[in-house]
Amino acid sequence: MSPRVYLSQPTYQTTPEEDTPVCLSIQLSRATVKALHRRLQEADRHEDMRWVRRTPVWIDRLVHDVPGAVWCERWGRRPACL
Repeated sequence: MSPRVYLSQPTYQTTPEEDTPVCLSIQLSRATVKALHRRLQEADRHEDMRWVRRTPVWIDRLVHDVPGAVWCERWGRRPACL
């Protein structure tokens, strides 16, 4: 395994075109949404608390498109968690 190397200064040059903000949008298929809900039910049946806590957050964020500020307040998380 090679050692990790951390550079203190970036070694690349960005062009003005690359220095623009990017907005990403994720769309889920119906099958994926159903799979999320099914996984939540399974986790609840098996008392898998990790998935029981996380799955509703993903459903809120990705399926219902809850705004970040509302999401953070509702789930008690910092914006960096998004």
